[in-house]
Amino acid sequence: MLPGSSNMAAVISAKLSNSWPTGLTTNLADRSDDESAITFGGDQDFRVHFVLAFYWREMMGGRNMIYKDHDQWPRAGPEWVIFNKESFMPPVPPRRRFTDKFGNAFELIRVFPTAPLSGIHWFVYRKTSQG
Repeated sequence: MLPGSSNMAAVISAKLSNSWPTGLTTNLADRSDDESAITFGGDQDFRVHFVLAFYWREMMGGRNMIYKDHDQWPRAGPEWVIFNKESFMPPVPPRRRFTDKFGNAFELIRVFPTAPLSGIHWFVYRKTSQG
């Protein structure tokens, strides 16, 4: 083992634990109200659902995730909504707050930026009130 390599490993591990995707899945699981299942929606159903499901399975073990497509959005809304933006664009969220068609209010909780050409920026919103 090289001198200082254990320190470097600790730094890398700390950075990864707060970054996308590790930081996203653990952050949402820790903050969710429902212990049995966490509900999501997104601005691009296929992309958000596919990526989230892949990482969720790998990192969250038995904790359930339910993704609701736009045409199946429940009146009470999901607990979390994820907007995304291409990596070549600045990681600036589209808005700080929004209200869905049922009157549920959502607020930006966290931004997960990515490096250029290596993925997508994710903007995570949490439901703050029900319509």
